[in-house]
Amino acid sequence: MAPCFNVSFIDFYDDFIVVLMDKSRKQDEFESLATECSFEMEKQGISMSLIKCFGTTSTVEVQEAYMTVKNYLSAARKVYPSKTIFFSIKKLNL
Repeated sequence: MAPCFNVSFIDFYDDFIVVLMDKSRKQDEFESLATECSFEMEKQGISMSLIKCFGTTSTVEVQEAYMTVKNYLSAARKVYPSKTIFFSIKKLNL
């Protein structure tokens, strides 16, 4: 991902690889990259899910997004068993 986005942080946390990056590319470019990555991992027998959380602008929002993924990913996998790429959109404050 680093060649395609400005990555500010990559680390392992709990059972997740967390990547913080900017939105320097268009959404469809991310989706293509995510699909390709998912396909390559599947070919190697690695089961994984990719989750992109849009619109986080502070560490509090990043933490909230992480906790949402941690709490609900297993349910999402049950509802959508063949899906490996998920997108989360930050709530709009209207």
